[in-house]
Parts: sequence; C-alpha cells; structure tokens
Amino acid sequence: ATIVPSSTGNSEKQIMYMKDFGTTLLVATPSYALRLAEVANEIGVDPKKDLNVKIGLVGSELLTDAMREEMHKAWGDDMLVTSNYGMSELMGPGVSGECEYLCGMHINEDFFIPEIINPETCEVLPEGEQGELVFTTLTKEGMPLLRYRTKDLCSLIYEPCECGRTSVRMTRIMGRSDDML
Repeated sequence: ATIVPSSTGNSEKQIMYMKDFGTTLLVATPSYALRLAEVANEIGVDPKKDLNVKIGLVGSELLTDAMREEMHKAWGDDMLVTSNYGMSELMGPGVSGECEYLCGMHINEDFFIPEIINPETCEVLPEGEQGELVFTTLTKEGMPLLRYRTKDLCSLIYEPCECGRTSVRMTRIMGRSDDML
C-alpha cells in the first residue's frame, strides 16, 4: 500500500494524485469526499469513470444514509462507503469501523473496553440499550482513560457479524448526552 497524505484545501491537486496514482481508497470526512467529487466534475474528471476509488473510509463527521447515497451518486454505486469512529482523546481515528456488511462499527477491543451507561445515573445499561458510550483504554501509557465518557449516544451489538468477526460493534451515533461540541 502507498499512502499519499494530503490535507484539505488543494482539491484539484488531490484529484490529480488520485488519477496519477490510481488511488483505490479514499480516507476523508463525508463532506470532503463529496466536495472532492464535485471538484473533480468541475475540472472535467468523472469520479465514476476516470478515477479508480473503490472504498471510502469516512469519519470525523456523522455519515447519514442520505450522505452515503450522495457518495454513491458521486463516486459510483460500486464504491464501498464505510463509517469510522474515533476521537482525539482515545487515539484519533481507528476506534471502530464498519465492514463490508455495514451493520455496525467493529470496536477494536484489543485497545478499548466499551460500555453503555445511563448518562444521568452512570449505571451500566443492559445489552442492546441505547445510552452514552464509555471507553476504557487498554494500551495508552501517557494518558490512560478509565470509563471515559464520550457523550455520544448509541448502543452495542454483541452478536457475531456476518463477516465472521466476533468483536462488539457500535451502532451509528444517535445524538449526544449534552449540547457541547
């Protein structure tokens, strides 16, 4: 794998890189992935025909069903668009991500212990209940986190996934337990 890191801001250059290198994987926020497709069309590049992107790993923003549909319209129906979750306090992106079955984000349990709590009482909720997502880190040395409250609302899925993995999955974030950003 070759990684071509490029920050936002020079979208035309990124489209050129994608075309020149035959990029097959795009990692971006959902809104920026849609913007890249828009810029590509503006400069005469059809993302569906002229680029080779097969997978979009998107995160750092909520990926709604409508945005996923827009991604398919822009990049092609064959593009696998997966939602990924992370936060700076935990280790950035890579806390969890969807597989090809798109039925919850697999949590990397070798790094994190997830729990769902009642945001008002802090009581652990029964399996399948929606509440606030809490993480305990297993590998962070400089800043270990014990039962770190994310303020994100979701539920956990413990049954094995169709892909064969048995790690716990989290549902899409359904909101926040506070109004802070």
